[in-house]
Amino acid sequence: MFDVEQIQFELVESGYFFSASFFNDELDQLSEALMQVSKKLGTPMKGRNAQTVEVLTPKNTDEAHQNSLSVQYGKGELPFHVDASHHQIPSRYLVFACSCAEGDVAPTVLLNVSELGLGENDVVALETGVFLVKNGRHSFYANIKRPDAPFFRWDPGCMFPQDSIAEAVARKLSHLYLLPAVRTINWSTGALLVVDNWRMLHARGAVSSSHGIRTLFRTTIQ
Repeated sequence: MFDVEQIQFELVESGYFFSASFFNDELDQLSEALMQVSKKLGTPMKGRNAQTVEVLTPKNTDEAHQNSLSVQYGKGELPFHVDASHHQIPSRYLVFACSCAEGDVAPTVLLNVSELGLGENDVVALETGVFLVKNGRHSFYANIKRPDAPFFRWDPGCMFPQDSIAEAVARKLSHLYLLPAVRTINWSTGALLVVDNWRMLHARGAVSSSHGIRTLFRTTIQ
């Protein structure tokens, strides 16, 4: 039986929990095992195609879902972002299980929002620059950060600057891979990654020409 308190402790301390072999004994029932962990952390929400457990594999631009970052970036390096930024309140946690990792596969990279190296003027810009957040008929205007909100909102795939302050912020956030605080998650079959989506930005490294096979299961927790 897994220790949910240890996962919760790591989420508080670090903003994420990672185990390279968490599901090694449950690969035949990985979806069910992932849901068991997810329900201990909150309420799993339905994602694309009304699936609670989503299957993620690197895709070319012509294969990707029309509202995903992959439709813009394909198998290139995906930018740092916060999942469900197109919702009024982004998802609380992201839970990933690796069902297959063979060969040289693209890593997931993480960055705590407290380690962005932002100065006082940058923080003011995050709170005042206006973005159009596209979500069909539910689109709205928002800032990346609000003083009264516990979450950070950023996704260049659905957020579009509406003023010069927002444009400057967007340019700054496009270079986050260069920061020394970036953490790299190298996937192995059976691995578990839980991310505090309110505190951590995440991205995917580029898919190399020698890329093997990588399949992740994901749930989002409200």
